[in-house]
Amino acid sequence: WSSDVCSSYLIPLSRMRASEIAAALGNDPLLIAIASPETGTSLSATSVMPTFISQQIAACSASSQGSFIAGDYHLALGELAWEILVRHNLLPRWDEILEWFKNRTEILDPLRNLTRQRTLCHIEGNAESAVFVFRHDRVRNAVLAIALGRRMALDKLPDKVLSEPYYADVLGQALAGDGLPQIWIERLKHSNPLALFYALRTFEELSTDFEHAIIAAILAWLDTPEARNKSTEQMRWAMHAVLAEIDSPVTLQIASRFQQSGWSLDYAKFRNGDLLRGAAVCYSFDPGCNAPYRDALIQHVIERDPALIEKLNAQLVAPELTPKLRAGSLYRSEEHTSE
Repeated sequence: WSSDVCSSYLIPLSRMRASEIAAALGNDPLLIAIASPETGTSLSATSVMPTFISQQIAACSASSQGSFIAGDYHLALGELAWEILVRHNLLPRWDEILEWFKNRTEILDPLRNLTRQRTLCHIEGNAESAVFVFRHDRVRNAVLAIALGRRMALDKLPDKVLSEPYYADVLGQALAGDGLPQIWIERLKHSNPLALFYALRTFEELSTDFEHAIIAAILAWLDTPEARNKSTEQMRWAMHAVLAEIDSPVTLQIASRFQQSGWSLDYAKFRNGDLLRGAAVCYSFDPGCNAPYRDALIQHVIERDPALIEKLNAQLVAPELTPKLRAGSLYRSEEHTSE
């Protein structure tokens, strides 16, 4: 769907960035259409999802002929999302949902209507093994993030949910929503710092005090002994992977604070203008080797920085460049000219 995303946006997008947007939208053509600037919505997938959910709930409310208003459907989805989170059950069976909400028709009846509509969720399987399934995991995560945001706003989020590493993505989405106090930034820094990176990924521009507070919290955590402990190594690899998806000058500042590097961190640095790390990335591949991600990354960097070829020329003659990095720069130049 990346070519469809490229054509639907009125601003220039590299094919790599278009592919990332399509993936964030579950490669769903309906969501990609909603994300088009022609609709007046943001490029961010995290802002498209709530719009889509509200649209589908409004349609379901209209078709129910006054039985339930939109608020009833939002309440039912929120209650279901919370049970999914606290029970760590992302694919609940319908009979489990009936047990969770026994005698609560104000929750079950709207859920039944939503599954019949099938645009947000549906039931899969036979009567004995019927499973409640969202349209895809991006819609599910948006519903979970909305539920988390409401609990956070009410200061009713238990520590076992706040500290769950698997929920870092949806916690980051919830944090990036509107209206939460900055105390949640500090709480996540201590309990689930990976969520701060996912929150950073949702920002198109760093313009508010809240967004800058998230960056400050990330940098503060990276200066703690915990950030160098063996116990957080896997989490740090995950942080590198998130940074590799972000286009922002602050990426280099954050990346420089990691004491342990890796391929994802090199990708993040190259993506945001560090040509030496780009040379290291390219040196790791033989120039004749088929490496689609490397090629897409190079093209993305070229499209973001038209002056790249002049910078490459300057780097190639720099006396401090090691033979390996010089070779990597030549490999990268070859990929550039082949484009």
